[in-house]
Amino acid sequence: MNNLLQLFLLKMVDTMIGSGKTIFMIKGMKFMSALSQAISNIFYVILMSKLMKSTDIASIAVTSAAMFIGQYMSQAVADKFNKVKVWKMSATAKTKEISEVVIDELSSQDINFRVLMAEGKKSKAYAIDIFCHTKEETKLAKEILTQNNLKYYTVELKAINE
Repeated sequence: MNNLLQLFLLKMVDTMIGSGKTIFMIKGMKFMSALSQAISNIFYVILMSKLMKSTDIASIAVTSAAMFIGQYMSQAVADKFNKVKVWKMSATAKTKEISEVVIDELSSQDINFRVLMAEGKKSKAYAIDIFCHTKEETKLAKEILTQNNLKYYTVELKAINE
């Protein structure tokens, strides 16, 4: 049992630090990325030496579970430190009247947006981009779009180098 706990902790720490390496690399933090890789490798070598001594199904299952948890936890921790997060919702209104109703409702809720008119030979459309900074704003914007029968999609905007 003690060996399984050691395997679990080693693999979880290895995975979290290894994932941190990727996050640091994406953010352009070269030194931290390299340091994370070096530290992760130490845990990995220790883990492999212990795993080679006991290759039963319980050891494999424990290390797999630890990898899952370590990966999940590292992303959760990284999300907590991500200061800039904006949700962009994009919809298209087929008429100026619909876009004006949506604009009025967004303005009354103090939600940021921009409207672009797309004009072709046969028709006009109004592209509405909504920028939400909180879950509450996102919920309100979804309600406004749904009430006006507009289809939309949502993307998360993140600043890579903050």
